[in-house]
Amino acid sequence: MVPPKPALWALLLALLGTAPSRAYSPACSVPDVLRHYRAIIFEDLQAAVKWGGAGAEKTRPGSRHFHFIQKNLTRPGSSGRRGRPRASCGAQKEHSILLSISSLGRTLRGAVAGGRRGALERAAWTVAVRTEAVMRRHCRTLRQRSRRPKMRPARRRGGRRQLLLRALDAVATCWEKLFALRAPASRDS
Repeated sequence: MVPPKPALWALLLALLGTAPSRAYSPACSVPDVLRHYRAIIFEDLQAAVKWGGAGAEKTRPGSRHFHFIQKNLTRPGSSGRRGRPRASCGAQKEHSILLSISSLGRTLRGAVAGGRRGALERAAWTVAVRTEAVMRRHCRTLRQRSRRPKMRPARRRGGRRQLLLRALDAVATCWEKLFALRAPASRDS
């Protein structure tokens, strides 16, 4: 006769082995994430960039914000940057890019937290909150406890504005990379 404890452990291990596991299911539904991006976040990014400059000169060709508005991220491979250096999104795989987007969303929210909120700050806050909501909804493994952004000492408005614009450009670059990676897969199927 087999002692009850080892038999119980063997039975538990056998049951755990046959139980459906979430480990084999995909971590993120990239098509759903991209669909929400096209529907909502792309417009929010465009609005944020619209408020990035001061006055009407912000969207003229040749201005430093014009290349941002000219982007069409809903078509893979189209950049519109015209030789400008890209913001960093060093990730090369879908999961890493999604982690970068999630992290940049938290960075945006942290940069906007506290202080005055102009049109750029409100638009960046909207991008950050909606990006985090999309990631929470469609990416199980990216669900991390959102730490409250640390309050930084007040900086000049221009410094925060530059940080916001760089972060927005990095978010846009990451989305562009995700579209570019997904484009060959959608053409093959």
